[in-house]
Amino acid sequence: MTNNSLIYNDPNYGYINGVNPIMEADSVITDTLNWIPIQTTYTAHGGEKFLTIGNFSSGANTVYKYVWPFGGTPNTLGYYLIDDVSIILCDTTLTNTKNSEIKTPNIFTPNNDGINDTFKIITKNITTLNCKIYDRWGVLVNELTKFNEAWDGRTTSGVQCSAGVYYYTITAIGEEGREYNEKGVLELIK
Repeated sequence: MTNNSLIYNDPNYGYINGVNPIMEADSVITDTLNWIPIQTTYTAHGGEKFLTIGNFSSGANTVYKYVWPFGGTPNTLGYYLIDDVSIILCDTTLTNTKNSEIKTPNIFTPNNDGINDTFKIITKNITTLNCKIYDRWGVLVNELTKFNEAWDGRTTSGVQCSAGVYYYTITAIGEEGREYNEKGVLELIK
């Protein structure tokens, strides 16, 4: 594929010079009875207007196949006949690579040992976040709305939290527009 046309009209050369081919045949096609499809995929860079089909290798690097005695006279070369060329436009929509993600622990131990001391939501490519944590009676004990916010599991509204199972809900929106409505349980161990 090129921006300008390539005109080959020099009988002294058997190849097109100065062009890097997009596709090259793996081997010489020897089937003389059937049409053999050859295909490739090309991603345009912009501005391409021409598709050039031909030999892009010098004579020293070109593979020749003599067809005699199957037709012609000794030292007769065979040539390919191109019946049809199709160019198909593929979907050009860019895929959004901003996959969002939410991870939540299911257990934490606020004992100041530096391991799982808080309940903190791990997010990737999230734009909005809201997490509500309830005790086993359905009373809201904490709410996290900031990305680096964590619940220490010690107190809520000045009251000591007890060890046990808590319930949480998370609503969030990822950068790609994905909506999260997650629910789960976590265990507070003291």
